Amino acid sequence: DRKRNCRLLPRVGHENQADLLRQAMKQAAPSFEKDTEDGTFFRIYKLGSLEVRTTQVSDGEEVIGVVFSMLSATTAATTTSDLKQGGSKHRDNEEVVKISEYVERTSCGPCCF
Repeated sequence: DRKRNCRLLPRVGHENQADLLRQAMKQAAPSFEKDTEDGTFFRIYKLGSLEVRTTQVSDGEEVIGVVFSMLSATTAATTTSDLKQGGSKHRDNEEVVKISEYVERTSCGPCCF
């Protein structure tokens, strides 16, 4: 299962890419969406290897709170090891250049990834 085999690493500087992320979020359905009694929504969008977490107060704009890179457990272990040794395979200055959504027809219906 992908959820169990992934590690989330926070991405720094996602504010510079907010417009691109919002555009991708408009085309994706949230993988998680819950609301509170006061009308605040909490959502999680999975966009390729990115996980975007947002909040939206009643009648307000949806705000991106944090963006994570989803890494496989093997890649995450290697990256963590490199960081401890002073190297880095995950760089905070990396930018999202393009986001693609692929839709595939299956016997159970459409599958997006």
